[in-house]
Parts: sequence; C-alpha cells; structure tokens
Amino acid sequence: MDGLGSTNIIIYVLFFVGVFYLLLIRPQRKYAKTRETLISGLRVQDRIVTAGGLRGMITAIKSDSVLVSIADNVEVEILKTGIMNVDAKADNDDEDVDLDEDEDEDDD
Repeated sequence: MDGLGSTNIIIYVLFFVGVFYLLLIRPQRKYAKTRETLISGLRVQDRIVTAGGLRGMITAIKSDSVLVSIADNVEVEILKTGIMNVDAKADNDDEDVDLDEDEDEDDD
C-alpha cells in the first residue's frame, strides 16, 4: 500500500510540473523570443510605440538605445527594452544601419 501511495504522489508532482511548464514557462520563452526578434529587427525610420505610450519614428540606433523623433525638432533617447511595438516597418531593406552612429543632418 505504501508503494502505491508514493507512486501517486510522484505522478501528481510530474503532472503539476508539466502543467506549470505548459502554462507558464513555455509562453514566457515564446514571448522572450518574440521580443528579441522585435528589438534586433529595429531599423531607422521604423514607427514605434514605447512602454510609456510615446509614438515616434526611429532616427538613429545605438547599441542599447534608439533616438526617436516624437515631433518636429524633438528627439528623445529611449532604451530598446522600452519599445513595445513597431507600428510600421521602414522600407529601407537595402540600407545598412551602423550602430552607434549619430549623424546630425541639417536640411535647412
């Protein structure tokens, strides 16, 4: 009888570990992979939404942050981890974006 009781406990523990994995760990890994793809795919002129609700267009990309134009002549630096969504991807697939390159272009 004792062997049957401990077997049941082991089965219940394995069942709950499996449920825990399916409901918590697996979705979190999928979300982390999606976030990493979003952050690594950022390009200049992408239109983004930040965690704070700011909307803007990426004007420069640094190693851990981006410069975002939120209005005419207004740019803010935002950490890449603060970007929640990309509204519109830029059509600049043929251009290479250099990291840590800050260029001020005056088009006046």
